[in-house]
Amino acid sequence: MDTRTRSSNPLPPATRANTRRREVEHANLSWLDIAQPTSSDVSYLRERFKFDSLLVEDILSTIQRPKLDIRSQEEYIFVVVHMPGIDRDNRVVRSEVDIFVGRDFVVTLHDSTLKPLRRLFAAAATDESARAQLLGHGPGYLLYRIIDALVKQCFPLLYRSEEEIDQLDVRLFEQNTHLMARDLTDIQRDIIMLDYVISPNQPIIEAIQQLQDKFLRLDMPRYFGDCVDSIGRLKAMVDQQKTVVAVINETHRNVLIQHTHKLLRRFMFTTIAIIPFIVLASLAGLNVVLPFETQPLLFPGILVVVLALTLGILSYAYNHRWF
Repeated sequence: MDTRTRSSNPLPPATRANTRRREVEHANLSWLDIAQPTSSDVSYLRERFKFDSLLVEDILSTIQRPKLDIRSQEEYIFVVVHMPGIDRDNRVVRSEVDIFVGRDFVVTLHDSTLKPLRRLFAAAATDESARAQLLGHGPGYLLYRIIDALVKQCFPLLYRSEEEIDQLDVRLFEQNTHLMARDLTDIQRDIIMLDYVISPNQPIIEAIQQLQDKFLRLDMPRYFGDCVDSIGRLKAMVDQQKTVVAVINETHRNVLIQHTHKLLRRFMFTTIAIIPFIVLASLAGLNVVLPFETQPLLFPGILVVVLALTLGILSYAYNHRWF
């Protein structure tokens, strides 16, 4: 008998109360879900399932890339996937899900932020028909349903990004360039984060599709082909959004340059227009006898000429759309 299977002596109720472990069983298959695992959960898994110590230690560490560890001799696999989520500031963040899959068990460990995973387990825990449907086809099928739910929850996030990109495109030439620049930066960050989180999962899911281990009890290429197609579509959508945002960013940069040049031209012509008045004011401040004192009509005449020149310069600039 496999020594890794579920122990017949579960932990005492007091110990269970201090953890966030939930478990459902059906047709000799157990699904153990642990939200926000702690060191006591790690010890429990090591004792109950006899998992490799290095793999168990990965639970409490942040793994930088998704991974698949196959233990064919011990008849279990260890899968790490990263999925995007939304934080309290409505920004895209990364969530990690660790999954152990064996002959008669599936163990999921996560930070409790991914609603599809919580809903899937809640359905198995509260609805008998859902439990039979999820756990009644073996561990491989349950793994497929978990991965499928996690992958498909990415699409609404990308649809949201598409809507934000469309809004940016409409607002591209608005006057509030600072607000536009801030929103553009936020969307760029979200899309980069989506690409950073989603893309590394593709080779892992493709590797899962090729598994032939009998203890999984599932035609893996047939079922996981849908997941591979979905992750491929997600990657294509992210790449397309990155391209569109790059074009919008370049266009916005050109708009900012044109706006800056327009402001500089306005400043230049305004400066030119007031230079004659500055010269007159400077002359009036000199401690010398000015012609204006002996010829009273000279100053109004000069003033009229200066005003005419100023208005002529401004009119010429305006007619040529220089500002």
